[in-house]
Amino acid sequence: MTVVSNAAAAPSSTDDVLRTAPKTLGQDDFLKLFIAELKYQDPLSPMNDREFMAQLTAFSTLEQLIQLNAKIAEMQQAILAIRDKLGGTPPEPGPQTDPPIENQGG
Repeated sequence: MTVVSNAAAAPSSTDDVLRTAPKTLGQDDFLKLFIAELKYQDPLSPMNDREFMAQLTAFSTLEQLIQLNAKIAEMQQAILAIRDKLGGTPPEPGPQTDPPIENQGG
């Protein structure tokens, strides 16, 4: 009879669990926390309006950054596709070689 151990698949310590756990919260997590905070706040002492606006602003900023990141990734893919179609690599950055400007005054 062969016994298969599951010990290798399971984390062996709290440190292993923390290393494998996600380190960032996403947009959905932020919204869930925000709604839970509103749901369980003390009705006799509601959230300060400045705190509320700061959290809404943070959520809006997060959403815009996610959209911006997606657009940049799309543009990067488009640039790489164009480069591949042209069959070359972009030129190396270097000093500009604009012609000198001559004095036209007189």
